[in-house]
Amino acid sequence: APDTVVLQVGDTATASGVGVDTAGSALLDLPVGWASSSPEIATVDATGVVTARAIGSAEVTASHEGFSRQAAVIVEPPPAIGLEPPSVVFTAAVGAGNPSPQTVNVVNAGGANLTGLSLDSVSYDPGASDWLDATLSGAEAPATLGLTAATALLTTVGTFSAGVSLRSDVATNSPSELMVSLVLTPGQPAALVKTAGDNQTVVAGLAVPVAPTVIVRDAFGNARPDVDVVFTVTGGNGSVTGAIATTDAQGLASVGSWTVQTDATSPSGPNGGRYPNTLEAAVTGVGSVTFTTDAIYSFATHVEPIFAASCTFGPCHAPAAVPPQLTPGVAHAQLVGVPSACAAGVLRVAAGQAGQSALIQLMDSVAVGGCVRSMPPRNRLADSLRNVVRSWIRNNALDN
Repeated sequence: APDTVVLQVGDTATASGVGVDTAGSALLDLPVGWASSSPEIATVDATGVVTARAIGSAEVTASHEGFSRQAAVIVEPPPAIGLEPPSVVFTAAVGAGNPSPQTVNVVNAGGANLTGLSLDSVSYDPGASDWLDATLSGAEAPATLGLTAATALLTTVGTFSAGVSLRSDVATNSPSELMVSLVLTPGQPAALVKTAGDNQTVVAGLAVPVAPTVIVRDAFGNARPDVDVVFTVTGGNGSVTGAIATTDAQGLASVGSWTVQTDATSPSGPNGGRYPNTLEAAVTGVGSVTFTTDAIYSFATHVEPIFAASCTFGPCHAPAAVPPQLTPGVAHAQLVGVPSACAAGVLRVAAGQAGQSALIQLMDSVAVGGCVRSMPPRNRLADSLRNVVRSWIRNNALDN
């Protein structure tokens, strides 16, 4: 007796062996011998004291003159704190309220009984604290650990960690820590801000070198990814590619390309020879911002081809013909800031002053001193072509 002995490693128990006669009466003072089937699991001494040596099972036998009986010895592991699941992750958007509470099952991962359970402490990694509330349903396994994350005071996107410590005086792994993570994602889009590509100056017909770019943020200033931004040309007759762009992990979105244009149909052209082009970036429910870029005419791209088609045929302004020479590569130097032979004090091209430039006056069929013939002499150029030259001069007659 007893029929079964349950121990943990290092524990002892005393077994007894008593002989009985055929009537079932105890026979006292009979010598009893003792033996163990697996001494590496459990040993038994001459007095019946059983000692647990290792986890497993064995039999101890009590015997007397050919009579014997066995008792089972079970050596089980000590109690241990088990957590199911072993870790917990909360996910919430900033400003969207608390995530749903979660529970963890506290079980006995060893042997015997896991008792004396208690919450020890909650520790936090740097960045955020006091966001986790933990409760334990009881002091003996199985029990339930309840977890609630409070996010109202947290406004920064990121992953925050906490450790919930559980204790038991009988558990071999006490204290045991449950790791809890809180993943905060950006809130709803609330702000749209320009970050690059505004206030550029670009030759007409070309794409801006810096693509207009915006950043989308939530109400707390966190960059908001996965938001569609729609880019729309609102002025200047330009065009875009990639008109719908989705913000990246940094909350940024850029138009694919924006090609700007001028409008040479205006009889006078804009002040300064610069044609405003506008592009709107908009997010539904948030609002829009506007990018402005000035399109200008290029001497090489727009003005020289007019001269080549209308003015450089002989015997006009071709090489070795009537000055100024208007062929590519030399025309700019022979026009801008060079005195006209038509009238004293009048420049062929006065940078920034189209109305005071002999070139424009003659192209408009206005006599300049002794020069009374329109340029070109046969057919006056179309208004749109003359406006290209006029706008180029107003933009300081650049050698661009």
